[in-house]
Amino acid sequence: MSAGTGSLFDQVVAASGLTPLVAPYTIRRLLLRENIVPPEAVTRDQLVQALPGLIEALRVYLDGEEHTTATAALEALVKP
Repeated sequence: MSAGTGSLFDQVVAASGLTPLVAPYTIRRLLLRENIVPPEAVTRDQLVQALPGLIEALRVYLDGEEHTTATAALEALVKP
C-alpha cells in the first residue's frame, strides 16, 4: 500500500501534474470516462485498468517533461 496520505483519488489528483485549481475536476471527469463510478472511490485495480487511458488523456493538458513526470508519478501509484 502506498505511504501517501489521503485517498487514492487524492493521490491521483496530486500525481496528475495538473494545477490544483482544475486537477480534481479534470481527474474526476477522466475517471468517469473510464467508467469508474464514483471516481472519488477509485481502487488500485480500477486505476491499473484505467491508467493507459488516463495517461493518454493527460496529453491534452501536459506537454513533454510535464507529461513524463506525471506519467511516472501515476505509474508509481500502481506499482506493487
